[in-house]
Amino acid sequence: MLICSALATTFATFFFGTWADRTGKRRKFIAIGYILWGIFTIGFGLTKFISKDMYMLAAVSVVVADTVMRFFGSMGNDAGFNTWTTDILTDKNRGQNGAALATQPVLGTILGTAVGGLIVGENNN
Repeated sequence: MLICSALATTFATFFFGTWADRTGKRRKFIAIGYILWGIFTIGFGLTKFISKDMYMLAAVSVVVADTVMRFFGSMGNDAGFNTWTTDILTDKNRGQNGAALATQPVLGTILGTAVGGLIVGENNN
C-alpha cells in the first residue's frame, strides 16, 4: 500500500503541478483536488463494509481506495495549494504565513480531540 500511495502522490504532484504551472490556474486544481479527495476519503471509509470473508477483495479495495484518495489529495494540496501559497507570498511574509499554516493541523488535532472527547465522554464512558 505504501508503494502504491507513494507512486500515486509523486505522479500527481509532478503531473498536476506541471499542468498548473503551464496554465497558471492553480485554484481549479486546488478546488477539484480537494473535492475529489473528500469524496474518495468517504469511499475509503466505506471499504469497512466489505465482508471479512472476501479478504482478498477487501485488501485490494483498501489499497486502491487509499491510492486514489492520496492521488487527488496530492493534486489539491501538493500540486495546488502549496505552490499557490509560494506564488503569492514574498520573502518578508513567507515565514509568518508558513508558521501560521503549519499550526493549523496542530490546532485542528487539539480541537478534534477535545470535541471528540466530549462526545465519547458522555454518560460516564
